[in-house]
Amino acid sequence: MLKNTSIIFVIFSLLLLVQFTQQVPQEDRIFLVDQLGQNLLFRGNDPTKNGKFDYEGLVEIFKTKTQEQGLEFYKEFKLTVISVLQDSQINVIEYDYFNNNSELGYYLNYPLTAEYFGYPGDYSKTQQQIIAQSYKSWTVDNLGQIAVMIRQQLEYENKEVPTIVYYHCASGINLVHEPFGGYQMVIKGWTNKQIVDWYTEQNIPFPAQVYQNAVNWFCLYYSQENDIQDNDCLYQKLN
Repeated sequence: MLKNTSIIFVIFSLLLLVQFTQQVPQEDRIFLVDQLGQNLLFRGNDPTKNGKFDYEGLVEIFKTKTQEQGLEFYKEFKLTVISVLQDSQINVIEYDYFNNNSELGYYLNYPLTAEYFGYPGDYSKTQQQIIAQSYKSWTVDNLGQIAVMIRQQLEYENKEVPTIVYYHCASGINLVHEPFGGYQMVIKGWTNKQIVDWYTEQNIPFPAQVYQNAVNWFCLYYSQENDIQDNDCLYQKLN
């Protein structure tokens, strides 16, 4: 019995070690999603590794992803990191890193919650319209607002070097889907279906439904406000 317990303890310890030394950020969770002149916009996952901000690892992935698109990656740039996480040790690590390395760029925190009314398709069309019309009064995560903020960061013109903007959550899949959906819809003019189908095209897991619900509700609001037809606002894909 003691021997079995020892074996279990060793296995558990090894699993913890593997988890702790996991290579993050993950290349398959980071994507180049927009370009404006020399400035680049990426979305992705936790950029820390073993309790430290992995600047070198992140930059190497940026370089790979940029060159895969046939674009030039500039050796010198300023990095703007936007975390959409709420209270998280990741935020603390990022804040401390840029506080001590301000010449490399800076850090912003725009915490999101994913608190919504569930799937809008569960409501009648009249109820959908009423709830969507009052979006600004009840939403905590204003996806239009964060889309504009991200775009403003991308538009920043540094006279000396280009700007790279990186917005992220922990997994690179769930919470980051909200700003991605808002940005692609408001700035890039995508439909909700295009946003959903992007995950299939990239062959990565689709976000949990609560995060897509957020995009669905924003789509209904945004479509009403801008008189957009056929935006496929109720479209979803579940894992």
